[in-house]
Amino acid sequence: MGLLARGEGATVEFKRSLTKEIGRELCAFANAGGGIVLVGVSDAGQIVGVTDHNRLKSRVLSTARSADPPIQVEVESVGEILRVVVPPQKRKPYSFGGRFFMRDGVSSQQMSNAEVEDLFYAAGRLHFDRKPCPDFSIENDLDEEILGAVQQARQDSGSHGSDGGAPEPRATGRRRPDDPRRRVASGPRHS
Repeated sequence: MGLLARGEGATVEFKRSLTKEIGRELCAFANAGGGIVLVGVSDAGQIVGVTDHNRLKSRVLSTARSADPPIQVEVESVGEILRVVVPPQKRKPYSFGGRFFMRDGVSSQQMSNAEVEDLFYAAGRLHFDRKPCPDFSIENDLDEEILGAVQQARQDSGSHGSDGGAPEPRATGRRRPDDPRRRVASGPRHS
């Protein structure tokens, strides 16, 4: 098996036995591009084997189903080893036990709040323009000149408000600092 010779890495994890940590590993691979867990292999890459493959398969599948959202896995016996494949997933980010994990080199680490938020954005499940902006103030932040230009552009393009008339201005939230469309102040604000 070529995976044993290459050792553990960003997409391969060895487990001597099936422990509670399997949920963490599945979650980390699901949040990455997928990966493989070989149960019955020491960290040094030596086959130690496992018994009762059917019971272990059932535990792996149950663990994968208990993630949020459930993680799709493929489990098969390869000799004395149990091979668990986590294919690339579509519903990122995934959590297990209320925590989010990511693969960091040869280990799985709990994600910070900022990393979780970034993963939600990257997966298209969180949109900066729909996030409330508690610091927004119409008096201080609404630029009448820009609002007029936006309203004119929407009218010119045939995009109208829900009543069929002029578009409805609304504050949808602040832009992320790295958003290229973020407006940069170019002078004093008009009140």
